[in-house]
Order: sequence, then structure tokens, then C-alpha cells
Amino acid sequence: LLDLLLGQGILVRDRDGRIREGEGALISISRESPSWQRRTFLDHEASHALFFQDPGYRAVAQARWDAQVAGVREFWLLHFRWRSYDTSDPYLCVNELQAYLVQQSASAAASYLEKTVFPQLTRAYPDRAAFLDSIKPAVLSAATADASALDAYLLSRWGIRAGTFGRLRTASQ
Repeated sequence: LLDLLLGQGILVRDRDGRIREGEGALISISRESPSWQRRTFLDHEASHALFFQDPGYRAVAQARWDAQVAGVREFWLLHFRWRSYDTSDPYLCVNELQAYLVQQSASAAASYLEKTVFPQLTRAYPDRAAFLDSIKPAVLSAATADASALDAYLLSRWGIRAGTFGRLRTASQ
């Protein structure tokens, strides 16, 4: 693996033998999931790679996180806790926010939350069902706006759209 990372320039060996970061990233996903889900996972994980590599993208994601109103932010923190993320780490929360928003097209982000995440959280936290129901319109509206802002950045900077990371092709393909 080290030889692969060095060969691709993801890691660089200095003259003194020390290894430092280069450009690019290595991502992986499970092969045990169905193919449609692997595509979503690939987009999710690829967005993390871009988040680590692109300060401008991180800034857009941070701005979207910072703009969350209290109830919407509480929804995301509940979602992240349910997935066992360390919600005391703000960098991680920003990174996961952007990944969940761009793992599908920007226009599908709210639908994903409404059809998948809200039911999961309601089952996991029945005592929070009233809160989840009351905050749903604000969360879905914010998700659409946030996913659209991230998508706009991706398109202007990289020429890619949310939900299409796993379908990129080189000019020779």
C-alpha cells in the first residue's frame, strides 16, 4: 500500500526519508453492499477525500454548518450520534454534513433525509418523535439549500455534480 501511495503521489518521501502528504486520496467502500448502495457510498467517501484536499470546499461546508439554525443543527447532531460519530468534534460534523448532502444529487438530498433518515431516527429515538416531526420542514429546506450550495461549488470548481463522483470518467475512457 505504501508503494502504491508513493507511486501515485498521494504520499511523498522527502530527501531525508520522511513521508509527508502529497496530492490525492485513497478511499474504500465495502463490496458486501448492493451495487446501488456502493455507488452512494463511493460518492460519500469521495466527498470526504475532496473535503480534505480542497480548502475552498471545506470553507463552503463550514459556512453551511455555521448557518444552521438551532433545531436543524440538533437534528444533524442526533443523526451523527445515532451513527456513532463523535459529535464533540466540529470538524468531523462539518465533514459528515457535506458528505451526507452530496452523496446523491442536490435535488435528492431532502428526499433521502425524509424517506430514510427521519424514519430511522424516529425508530431509534421514539421520545424525540415530536421534535423530529416539528423540525422536519426546516431540515428539508436547509438540506436543499445546503446541498445546492455544495453542488454549485463542485460544479464551478471541479466540473462535477453532487451524486456523480462514482461515475467520473477520464478523457480516454
